Amino acid sequence: MKKNNPGKNSIVIFLCITILSLVIGFVFLSSRLSQLKKDSSSYRVVFSKIEKVSSINGGDEDAFGEGKIVLNGHEIELDLEFHDIHDEITFLATIQNKGGIPSQIIDIIENSNFSDVPIKISIDKPKHVIDSFEEEKVKIKVSYSSSKLVERRVKYKLVLITESA
Repeated sequence: MKKNNPGKNSIVIFLCITILSLVIGFVFLSSRLSQLKKDSSSYRVVFSKIEKVSSINGGDEDAFGEGKIVLNGHEIELDLEFHDIHDEITFLATIQNKGGIPSQIIDIIENSNFSDVPIKISIDKPKHVIDSFEEEKVKIKVSYSSSKLVERRVKYKLVLITESA
């Protein structure tokens, strides 16, 4: 009959615990790496926030302006109401890169329901690359520039065009 060696038993138990710990660590690490791979290969640049920051009035009544993000963040709808000549509304939009691929803003295209409304839109687009999971602020200034005192309510759409950098 063999003798039980207490030293061998403790070494076997220690090796079993070590192997079990390595297996658990490997499973955790591989699941985390597959999640990172999935996140880093996606491309998603969207408008994440729009807010009115100021308005300049050409007369007594305040110009009205409200922004809403639609189409999963790829478009902004602006609901504008101008009362006097030279009314102006300024918005601040946040563009967020929610994917793992750095991107650059190519353009923000404007689209109006009215072609005869004398509205001027100026957009301060960033010229640099927006890194993964970063955000950028964009100033949008909308002004009513007409020599006539015409009260107008206008809906405008701004569409985000980006490319990978």
